[in-house]
Amino acid sequence: MKARARLLFAIAVGLHFVPFARAFGAPVFGPLGWVVAGVGAVGLALGLLVAPVWAAVGAVVAGLAMLAILAWDARR
Repeated sequence: MKARARLLFAIAVGLHFVPFARAFGAPVFGPLGWVVAGVGAVGLALGLLVAPVWAAVGAVVAGLAMLAILAWDARR
C-alpha cells in the first residue's frame, strides 16, 4: 500500500507543477508536471490491475523522470 500512496503523491506533485509553467515563466514545469503525473497514473493503474510491484516501479520511474527532465533543463 505504501507504493500506491507514493504514486498518489507523484500524481499530485506532477499536477501541481503544471500551472507553475505560466506563473513563473518557466516552460520546463509543464512537461515535468505532465510526465511525472502520467508516470504516476500508469504505475498506480499497473499496481492495482497487474501486480503491486508495479506501483513501486512507477514511483521510482516518476522520480527518475523528474531528475532527468530537470537535469536536461539545467544543461540547456
